[in-house]
Amino acid sequence: MPRWSSTNLAVIVIDSTGKATAVGEGNASIEVSGHGQRVTRSIQVTQRQQGDPSTRKQMPKKLSDSKNPCKSNRAQADEKT
Repeated sequence: MPRWSSTNLAVIVIDSTGKATAVGEGNASIEVSGHGQRVTRSIQVTQRQQGDPSTRKQMPKKLSDSKNPCKSNRAQADEKT
């Protein structure tokens, strides 16, 4: 069974299944070991500022008003000629 750990529990906590949760800002490394191997990854956790574009939800694109929105634009253009 893999063993998971965090070097900075004030930044990242990780459970026995490998689920990592950010609990504060800063730097930490997550390590997993097992079967004679070890992998470590460094992580920097920062707080997003209100209004940061990366926190906005993506709106779905509006479907085309054409007769058959499933057809590609190229196929629709071929039909018109």
